[in-house]
Amino acid sequence: MAKWRRLLLPAALLAVVIALGLWYTRPLDLYGLGLEQTPDDISVTIRRSEGGTADSAQRSLRLVRREAGFDSLLQQLEGLSFRRSPLEPLLRVVPGLAELGSQSAAVEGQAYQIIVSLAAGESGSWDFTLQYSPHGWRYGTQGRPAELPLYPAGPDPALALGDALWALAAE
Repeated sequence: MAKWRRLLLPAALLAVVIALGLWYTRPLDLYGLGLEQTPDDISVTIRRSEGGTADSAQRSLRLVRREAGFDSLLQQLEGLSFRRSPLEPLLRVVPGLAELGSQSAAVEGQAYQIIVSLAAGESGSWDFTLQYSPHGWRYGTQGRPAELPLYPAGPDPALALGDALWALAAE
């Protein structure tokens, strides 16, 4: 009986940690990740390169509410869904820790680097930033750079989002 009692507390703690980890890594949209209000301003910088070459081209786009294309872009961004890393609370305390396990990804074919910044109202600062590179997705909220890792909660939307943003920025 005493042996069971000694094992019960660690087993219960492990079950709680696993349950919290599953809850924390559930799929979230941009609002669940920290975007507090519907944005009024969207800024996009996108770089496209062909895999393995140094040749790249860059385009930028900035849309404010009631401009053509704003609502469709916002709808596409709101449709994104990501999972947070279960280590994110630790990464918030020790920011440089995220780079320890990162590796360079070999890029084949067309690749994008995407930076999307969103702001609500006329605060003058960006409330939410979403970044993609071949190294993966990252995000940040106001006052915190985009350094926290994200993982798509389904098929990776990077190529489709990159194609759409590239075409939109060309208009």
